[in-house]
Amino acid sequence: MIVFYDFDGTLTPYPIPQYEIITKCNMDYEAFYNRVLEITQKMNLSIYEAYYDVFKNVLMENGFKFNKDVISLGADNVTYSKGVMEFIPALRIMGIKQYVITSGYKDYVLKTSVAKYLDGVEGTEFKDDDNDGKIDKILTDEDKVTCIKQICAKENVSYSDVIYIGDGLTDKDAFTFVHQNGGKAIFVGDQNAEFEALNAYNVIDKVFARDFSLDAALFAYIESCYKKEI
Repeated sequence: MIVFYDFDGTLTPYPIPQYEIITKCNMDYEAFYNRVLEITQKMNLSIYEAYYDVFKNVLMENGFKFNKDVISLGADNVTYSKGVMEFIPALRIMGIKQYVITSGYKDYVLKTSVAKYLDGVEGTEFKDDDNDGKIDKILTDEDKVTCIKQICAKENVSYSDVIYIGDGLTDKDAFTFVHQNGGKAIFVGDQNAEFEALNAYNVIDKVFARDFSLDAALFAYIESCYKKEI
C-alpha cells in the first residue's frame, strides 16, 4: 500500500507555499500571487512557469540568489496541518509506503522535519550543477500521474492499493488516475469552490477535514484500508 500526498494545502494548511525568503523580501503572499496571475495573462505562460518566473525575479530584485539554499530557508520550521507529525510516523510504523508529490520545490520539502518519515519526494528541481537558479524540471499536474506510475512500478504496488491525498484543482489529474484505477482519491480541507469544481468530475472517493490526528476520521479510514489489504 502507498499513500501519496500533495504538500501545500494538504500536509500544510496553506494552499500557496509560505516560503520564508518571500517574507524576507517584504512581500506578502497575496501580492506575490497577484503578480503571478498578472504574468500568466501578459506572457501567456502556464501558472507554474509564471510562478517560478516571479519567484526568481522577486529574489533578484531584493538581492538574493535563486537557488536551493535560499529557497530552503525556514523549511525546518514549516507549519503542518493538524496531526501530520503523528500521522506520517504512525503509518511508517505500520509499514505503509508514503511519498510527497508536489509542484513545489523538492529540495525544500526534503529539508522539512517530516521528510525523514517519507519514502521519497518528487517535485520541481533545480539543476544539480547550477547555483544561479536554473530549474531542471517543473513538476506539473500531469507529471504527478507519471510519478505515481513510476513509484508503483518501483515498489511493486498495484494502483488499486494506492491512496492519493490532496486539496485542490492541481490534484485533479492524480485524483482521476487513482480513482479510475481502483485506488482511493481523498480530498482534505474546506469544501470550497475548488472542491465543488473537483467534485463535478466525480473522481473523489472520500472527503475529510484537514485533520491528520490519530483520533480523527482520516486516520481511521487509512487504517481500515490497510487492514483490508493485509
